Amino acid sequence: MDEKLKKLRDHMTTTDFKNIRFDDEKKQLVMKRIINQKETTKSWIPKAVSTIFSLAIVFIVFFSGRHLLFDSSNLVQGSKESSGKIVNQEGITLSDNTNEVIDSNHENSPDLSKKEILYRMLNTNDYFKTAQGSYVYRNPYIKQKVFYKLNMEKGDIGGYEQAVNEQSNSSVTTIVKSDKILTLHEEQKEYLLTKAFSLNGDSISLDEVYGKDEYGSSVITYRERPPIGRDSLFPFEIVANYLEDEKQWEIEQEENYLGEKVIVIRGDLSAFNRETHQSVSFKFWVHKATGILMKMETYSAEGNVVNSLKTQKLILDKPIPSSEFQLNIPKDFKKMM
Repeated sequence: MDEKLKKLRDHMTTTDFKNIRFDDEKKQLVMKRIINQKETTKSWIPKAVSTIFSLAIVFIVFFSGRHLLFDSSNLVQGSKESSGKIVNQEGITLSDNTNEVIDSNHENSPDLSKKEILYRMLNTNDYFKTAQGSYVYRNPYIKQKVFYKLNMEKGDIGGYEQAVNEQSNSSVTTIVKSDKILTLHEEQKEYLLTKAFSLNGDSISLDEVYGKDEYGSSVITYRERPPIGRDSLFPFEIVANYLEDEKQWEIEQEENYLGEKVIVIRGDLSAFNRETHQSVSFKFWVHKATGILMKMETYSAEGNVVNSLKTQKLILDKPIPSSEFQLNIPKDFKKMM
């Protein structure tokens, strides 16, 4: 039982829940909802696993007593070739070339206001159809490379992500096909196949993002989006936490990053986020045409980088055959309990 809880806690604190604000008010809210046995989830998470997520949150509350941390996981092993590429089990290959530039036909956008930048970053789904690439994410606890492909054309979503832990060389693979999500944990030889009700919800306004629930507690409403490359392609949690107060950040300049126009944002963290992320300030490099987070750094009071995300490769709106995404479960894998 202890091992299962440990695995569940590791998974929760390194995937979609890593950027969620979870203060004392939220802890009390969770307990109220468990007592009243009410379903309040509004996301792509299937009802079949909502109980597991609730238990995981309670476990984290009592055993960590702090906010959830900031990034992804420690799972599926890719085979490395001498060419420096990582090849996954489905044969999808992504180059790990840090000098490769973006190949994009997106037109330059006019100057954007703070609200327009915020809206675009919260609704990146609307600004591209396909994406493939890689990025590196690092914080005091995790060093990770993420390789991904995603096709959202015609509403039939297909995607692939492999997150490789640099310390252990272990990784997790996530494959999306229509309304199903397959997660493969190579190190444990386990899989989880779930059904998602929505992977690409309607656009969300700024007024809809921040609100109050039935208990009067502050809540953030999330737009549904595929669980692929989320820190960069769909940086909703990061944006909702860091950019909520427009007085705390400024548009610094425009510049080129990997050959593409980006907007540079610099700001100070709230007292809450300073404690959570061990940082006092941050800097974002935002893809101007789409709102994708290309690069991010947070800084300590001494000016040292604490958390960082750096895109190494991004190709937008290049056709990706849907046949590349198959829900194949290896024969030697067992279902995750």
